[in-house]
Amino acid sequence: MAENRWETSENRKYFLWEVFGKYHRMKKILANPIEPRVTQSFETIVVQGGLKGSSVEKVVISKVDAETYVYLIDKAIEQLPDTEEKPYKRIIRYKYIEGYSARRISIMIDYSIDSYFKKLRDAQIELCEILDLWGIAI
Repeated sequence: MAENRWETSENRKYFLWEVFGKYHRMKKILANPIEPRVTQSFETIVVQGGLKGSSVEKVVISKVDAETYVYLIDKAIEQLPDTEEKPYKRIIRYKYIEGYSARRISIMIDYSIDSYFKKLRDAQIELCEILDLWGIAI
């Protein structure tokens, strides 16, 4: 039987570091308002080599892309169990969204630090499998 690629700590850490790095960049894009200048329009201008859209159009497209990415990651997290035995959803949110320390998370979920790291590993594997299944690539 082939080994699950998410069993390797380096694979999980790199993948999730990239996923949540992009997640936080996309959240910043969503936080910035679209403020077109009065003189800007949504017209497309023909330039040498093709069409050139307005800067407002580019901002709108990047916001839609950001919104879609953040939505998919949030939905993937929602798929994780959140029980006493498997507090995966909370672990992922606390670690990757809120940025809490391992010690703080272990206290919040009422586990020893060693047990927390075992649960974190399981939560990471499950999230990586969901994101992989959904075709979320880095």
